[in-house]
Amino acid sequence: MRTASRSPALALASLLLLSALAHPAALVAQSIEPYRPPPIELEPKRALTITGVSVFVTSWLPNAGFGLVLSFGGAESDLLGLMQIPVVGPIIGMAVLDWQDGWVIFQASVLLTQCAGLALWITGLALPGPEEQPVVIAPVASPELVGVAVRGSF
Repeated sequence: MRTASRSPALALASLLLLSALAHPAALVAQSIEPYRPPPIELEPKRALTITGVSVFVTSWLPNAGFGLVLSFGGAESDLLGLMQIPVVGPIIGMAVLDWQDGWVIFQASVLLTQCAGLALWITGLALPGPEEQPVVIAPVASPELVGVAVRGSF
């Protein structure tokens, strides 16, 4: 009796199936811990300073640029130059502008954002920094070496 010829793919599939049934441990997925990068440690002084500067500058620069563009564009108001002065400009602008105008709300939001950024910046600068080692300069003398040694952090 003659048997039907099997294709190489079918033979390979049956071999893999038989080997998997013979060794079931190979099919069990092992739990692999995902890669977790080490946490970034940023001291509070530096974090507050960076946050304060970024909030203050991102609220002041567009406001100053907008006032500069409008003043060069031939706008009639003399208050547009005040937009270039941080913190004080929005205060004077709110005092002089009409309360029915939408500019007052805009200037109030700019003032609050600039004050928040300035407060974060000043707080970050006022916090004590990490303990730094002082720089120590000491003379070194040995039979092979004569000179000065510097130790500490810069």
